[in-house]
Amino acid sequence: MNSLQLPDSFVNLAKELFVVFSCYSQPYFLIIIRGVLLSPQRKTITSCIRLGGVKNHFSSVHRFLSQYRWEPKLLALSLANLIIQKLGIDQLILVIDDTLVAKWGKKIFGRCLHFDHSAKENDPKYLFGHNWVVIGLLYYTKIFSKWLCFPLWASLYITKDKCPEGRSFQTKIEIALHMLQTLKSALHLSLTVVTDAMYIKALLIKWAIANQVTLIGRIRKDAVLYEPAPKRRRKGRGRPRKYGNRIKDLLRLPFKKVTLRLYDKDVELRYHSMRAYFKSARALVQVLVVIYPDRTEPALFLCTDLHQTPEDILKLIAARFKIEVTFQYLKEQGGLTHWQCRKEKAVTRSATLNTCALSLLILWSLLESSVVQPELWDYWPWYRQKDSISIPDMLRQIKTKSIERTIFTTLTPDGYKVKKIQALVDTLKLAA
Repeated sequence: MNSLQLPDSFVNLAKELFVVFSCYSQPYFLIIIRGVLLSPQRKTITSCIRLGGVKNHFSSVHRFLSQYRWEPKLLALSLANLIIQKLGIDQLILVIDDTLVAKWGKKIFGRCLHFDHSAKENDPKYLFGHNWVVIGLLYYTKIFSKWLCFPLWASLYITKDKCPEGRSFQTKIEIALHMLQTLKSALHLSLTVVTDAMYIKALLIKWAIANQVTLIGRIRKDAVLYEPAPKRRRKGRGRPRKYGNRIKDLLRLPFKKVTLRLYDKDVELRYHSMRAYFKSARALVQVLVVIYPDRTEPALFLCTDLHQTPEDILKLIAARFKIEVTFQYLKEQGGLTHWQCRKEKAVTRSATLNTCALSLLILWSLLESSVVQPELWDYWPWYRQKDSISIPDMLRQIKTKSIERTIFTTLTPDGYKVKKIQALVDTLKLAA
């Protein structure tokens, strides 16, 4: 059976993750990664098998997901080490968020009723499905002049009423904290974590301050903030004050006007930086009060590093949006919504394979562009302002390179024989 072949440079990159798998299961990892990236159909195990290259029985690919010995945590750690090594990263910037994936099978493990806070006006507010807590690595590349998000690890959140017997319930905050602790203890690099308002809770803030981790995120506009406690002028009765006066009337604060490069464009905004006690965490933090253009109400952001510059904080807050772009790709083209597995081990492993495939694709595109400038995108007449690569451009590039390699591997110097022509036809069918 003919098979669609990935470029050698991509295969060599993926082989550096083989330490996570046994010698027997290593080829099946490549088969699934290839299917997730190249299959024109739904990204299921069956569509991965249809691209060819399975030497043993096809059920071995199914067992790779549901039975073989490998851990998503170890795969995420190996992937993070690979990205750090190839790009020469000396300071980690991680981003955490969660995303919902609708599921309809009643016997699918981890299928729960979740509140969809991002639902549109006419959409239901609750849906049955999976809720994945995802941690990604943010990296600014000068080659593309933009921030990129490498998704590393996806962990399944299960509501308390659906939690399996014998297993302790974990909130999304506790899941995120476990993922951060695992990465920090294994990678030994200075760490900055950017997240949205849902994860700015006392548990995560206290851990970040205790472990010298910079935590940045949005807080509620009505958050209870206090000035630092004033020093006592003379000794008196009673304990010293823990907090100063409560901070009110944020719009009356003195604002500074700046122009920053945010969201790939120049944005003029006003901000006020101050140190305040965040009462829910009982900690002194840096708070930014920001007024964006065309907004009347201020947005509040928290940073546990008291010496971080406000401009850097605002840039990282804007860079956090890249994980939303990652979620959009994973759901629409990356196969996150296509899995049909039902057993616990297969379900909990599936999403990390999607994140691994996307991170390998982004890393491969970066390394290819640093060696030789490839044709990353086509200049169509309607792209008048396109000056940077997107994930669909990367995907189109690897598909082109894969078809090219498969065709030239099939051809031989002795001409176009009937068998070779049929092999080319089969290859084009796979690509279609």
